[in-house]
Amino acid sequence: MVNALDKNTPQKRKIFVIGSNGRLAQSLLNYYKEDACICLNRSEYENWDQEQNRPKINAYFKSQITSENILFITSGILNAKEDSERIEKVNFKLPHNIIMAVNGLDLTVVTFGTILEKLKESTNPYVKSKIQLSKMLLNLPPSATRVIHFRLHTLYGYGEPNTFMFLGQLFSALKKKEKFNMTSGQQIREYHHLDDVAIAIDTILSKPQHGIVEITSGNGIRLRDFALRIFEEFKFQDLLNIGGLEIEHKDKFQNDYKKNEDLKEIDFRDPVKGVCEYLKPLLN
Repeated sequence: MVNALDKNTPQKRKIFVIGSNGRLAQSLLNYYKEDACICLNRSEYENWDQEQNRPKINAYFKSQITSENILFITSGILNAKEDSERIEKVNFKLPHNIIMAVNGLDLTVVTFGTILEKLKESTNPYVKSKIQLSKMLLNLPPSATRVIHFRLHTLYGYGEPNTFMFLGQLFSALKKKEKFNMTSGQQIREYHHLDDVAIAIDTILSKPQHGIVEITSGNGIRLRDFALRIFEEFKFQDLLNIGGLEIEHKDKFQNDYKKNEDLKEIDFRDPVKGVCEYLKPLLN
């Protein structure tokens, strides 16, 4: 038996996760299960959005890190209808303050946003908070601390979809066999399974990259076509009402997404087939 304190025993890489209850965090914890994963309790970081706590944050990580450590900041509020100040606090102020606090440490800090940040401006509080974060990251000075911000598309997997999101509302209509009202559906989306995204994240982290990186598969689809094919798959076409709602916020209508060249070896699931496979056991 090897003593855990034996100096010849290789130390496992530490993976720190803030916001470990979320789906993205769960997929990352599953992917990095062979590493030493450390999930911080909310009580530990709930005040880390405040500037006066930067010394405390720095001291925590300085005492913990070894080498090749990664900090995933997966905490976030996705629901744009929640309080806008709280959205800004969790989605922008918290990661911003942590990044400032650990500046100079031998640590890779990973934050997450949305591909819709590329719209530059938005009335959607969630998208606005992520635009704010990406603007801050673009202006970071050079540092020993590596910071990567992943712009993500729509994710699925790991439990039932969120009820406030398009897929969650679609799922609810199928589950209850109720009418599903949607917009014209001209908006473009990519749907990525969380396990595919975890592979993509690790692929990028294994390269000497920093800054903003888009996880894009090139499989963009109009929401109209996405919904039609799913309702057809489950034989509920009569429940779909396209054009029954107005589009609330500035959106993406041009299907010009190109696959990230650094992810060319990753076989992302087909959006419709992948989502149908995900929904089938949930609907039974």
